[in-house]
Amino acid sequence: MAQLLSSTSFDNLMDDMAHGYAHSNGAYHYATDGEELLVVMIHGFCDFGLTWGYQMQGRGQYYEVVVTDQRDYNISDKPVRNENYSRCYLVSDIAAVIKHFDEEEAIVVGHDWGGSVFGNSPSLFLK
Repeated sequence: MAQLLSSTSFDNLMDDMAHGYAHSNGAYHYATDGEELLVVMIHGFCDFGLTWGYQMQGRGQYYEVVVTDQRDYNISDKPVRNENYSRCYLVSDIAAVIKHFDEEEAIVVGHDWGGSVFGNSPSLFLK
């Protein structure tokens, strides 16, 4: 059974992370911890980036872990037009996060819809 974060530990986790925005036809919120190999975690439906909070704990000593809020979730931009939610745009948002951190490559982990976003478009991530 998965262990859930208490509201106190979640607040502490939030305070310990750096927050910012990557830009890709809009502003997309991320939270990050660590300074090593870049790992980007993409949430599923209908969550937001910090649902990865438990998985982030303690990983910062080995990886630069970045969790994103996809379009229309949490405090990321919410484009009005439906075509702005095509897989092409969603994948470009993740590529923009990787570029934002001045990296050419990253480990990308997705859950549910987040896995579908990059998992069905590997050619956009592979060199």
